[in-house]
Amino acid sequence: MQVHVRTTQNVFIHYPVAGLGDRILAYLLDQLILIVFVIAMVALYINISMEIIWIWIVTVAAPYILYHLMFEIFMNGQSQVSRY
Repeated sequence: MQVHVRTTQNVFIHYPVAGLGDRILAYLLDQLILIVFVIAMVALYINISMEIIWIWIVTVAAPYILYHLMFEIFMNGQSQVSRY
């Protein structure tokens, strides 16, 4: 399947749409990356004191908040799997 887009200069751009399997695989890989990151942060901050727990919260929450935004901005919305 392809998507056809007409630009303002009246030029058509044709590009293929990722299939369902590619999208599922990309989603699972994205989640795996985030889970591995969280596990690494838990291992790194396992002995953190309660006074600076906000550092751990920010460190773990930031990738979940910014992950998809960064891929949208810097990789044209494509995750690692769908970039071929």
